[in-house]
Amino acid sequence: MLFVIKYRLDRSAEQEVELPKGKSISLGGGAGCDVHLTPYFQMPDACARIWHDDHRLVENLTRKTSIVLLNGRPLHGVALFENGDVLEIGVDQFRMTCRDDEAKASPQAARQPAVPQISYDLGSTAVSPSVARHSPVDANRRFADMLKQLFEVRPTILFANFRAAGIDLPAESMTGADLFREAPDEIREEHSLHAIIDAPLEERMQWVEMLWKKDAAIVAIPDGDIAKCLTDVKLLIGWFVRPSILEVTLTRGSRILCEKLLSPFLGLVIHAAESSQEWSVYSGSRVSREQLLKAGLSPPKRKTTAADS
Repeated sequence: MLFVIKYRLDRSAEQEVELPKGKSISLGGGAGCDVHLTPYFQMPDACARIWHDDHRLVENLTRKTSIVLLNGRPLHGVALFENGDVLEIGVDQFRMTCRDDEAKASPQAARQPAVPQISYDLGSTAVSPSVARHSPVDANRRFADMLKQLFEVRPTILFANFRAAGIDLPAESMTGADLFREAPDEIREEHSLHAIIDAPLEERMQWVEMLWKKDAAIVAIPDGDIAKCLTDVKLLIGWFVRPSILEVTLTRGSRILCEKLLSPFLGLVIHAAESSQEWSVYSGSRVSREQLLKAGLSPPKRKTTAADS
C-alpha cells in the first residue's frame, strides 16, 4: 500500500507527495525541509516530520501546541497518522491518503490532481427578528483562509482577551490600552480586553490562532469609521469578553440589546472554540448590511493578465 500526502500551502492548488514505506518527509520554514511551509510570524525552521514504517507517524518538532494541530486538536509529541487524518501547520493543511500500488501505474492515476473548487457562498439564517447568522456552505472553506483575506481587504477590530486565555499580555504599543483598566479588581483578575486594529497581519493571525481555542477572540467588521465604532461600543464592551457568551446573547437576547450590540458593525466573526472549521458571522438582519457583509467576505477577483488572453 502506497501512502500519499495531499496538501495545500496557504491558498495554492492541491499538491501531493508520495511516502513509500521506510521514507520520511520534514515540514517547516528552513531550507533543509522537504516541504517549505507558508511563512508566518516566528515560524520555526522545522515544524513537523511524517514517516512511514510499520505505521504512519507524525511528530511535532516545535513542541508548541498552538502551531501544529492534528484533526483540529493540538499535537503533543508523536501520534499515529491514519488514512484521512488532517495535519494543520499555520495556514497550511496536509491530508494522508492511502492508494493501491497498482493504481499508481494505471492511466487514471497519471492524471493531475484536480484543483479543489471551494464555494465562497454564505448561507444565512435568521436567529431572531433582529439578528442573522451567516455560515460557509462549503466545509472546506477554512477559517484561517477567510480571516487572512478579511484582514487584508477590510478594516477590522480584533477584540482579544489575553488574560482569560492565559497568554502574557503583549506590549501596549502593539495592542492598545486594556479596555478593562478601570474595571473592578475581580474582573481584571480574570479578564483583559484589547481592541487591536493596526497590528501586522501575521501577528494578528498568530494571536487569533491561539485565542480562539481559548474562547477569547472576536473579530469585528466596523460599519464605517473605526474610531466612531469604538466610541459607540464603549458602554457595551463587556459583552465582547467571551465569544461563546456573545453568541448565546445574540441568539437568545432581547431585541433591543442585540440591536445595540450589532449596530456599530457590519458583522461579528465568531469561531467555535472546540472546532477547527466551524465559524459564523452575526449581523443585523437589514438586507443592505447583509449585502455589504457578504461582499467583504467574498474572495477578491483575480486580475486578468496578458497570459490569460
